[in-house]
Amino acid sequence: MNFSQVFKDAVSFPFTDIKKFLKVFLLYLGSFLIIPGLMALGYSLRVIQSTIVGSDELPDFDDSGKLISDGLNLVGANIVYGIPSYVVILLLIISGTLNFATNLFSIMALAIVGFIIDIVFLLALANMAFEDRFRAAFDFKKVFVMIKKIGWGTYLSYLIVYTIIVQVLSLFITFANPYLITMIGSIGGLALYILIYLLFNTFMILFGGRFRGLIYLKGIEDQNEY
Repeated sequence: MNFSQVFKDAVSFPFTDIKKFLKVFLLYLGSFLIIPGLMALGYSLRVIQSTIVGSDELPDFDDSGKLISDGLNLVGANIVYGIPSYVVILLLIISGTLNFATNLFSIMALAIVGFIIDIVFLLALANMAFEDRFRAAFDFKKVFVMIKKIGWGTYLSYLIVYTIIVQVLSLFITFANPYLITMIGSIGGLALYILIYLLFNTFMILFGGRFRGLIYLKGIEDQNEY
């Protein structure tokens, strides 16, 4: 699967089974109850696993307990990998330069740190899903070996395009809120925005999981060639 095919596959994947897409959406809709939200997050790891083993279909929702534990593992991994960003924010606060509305330096600093973290986190998360172990998310040696086999240039190209897609869609969702409120009214606009936001998160769960699985699969294939 070449460069463009990876993204075409990942973007179209969430819509290969609308019923399962809606199930993930409903889980997100119930995120305020915490457990459904954890199941939705756990499902993203299941998407990664099924992709790596060669499945082109959205996986089933069986074993809800496993989905919840996987969701907790994902939350834990995000917290640990988010520590550098938290440190940068703390330093910006201490220095008095934290102002995302007017301070380009704050935005750039966090964007750079976030991208550097994502270089590792993309495959680390996939490795945690594949090995079904929380500690596998911190197997840095394996991650860097896989990146080297894929090729740093190729891997970074994948990550940059993926980041651009995510950021463009996120900006679209962000700017949709005031527009909808203006066009429809406060209550109707906010309700429609929440619906769009939840649909967006559902898409990202499936798109992101599929993308990570495909990249991890390429790393495995490239390793096997040596």
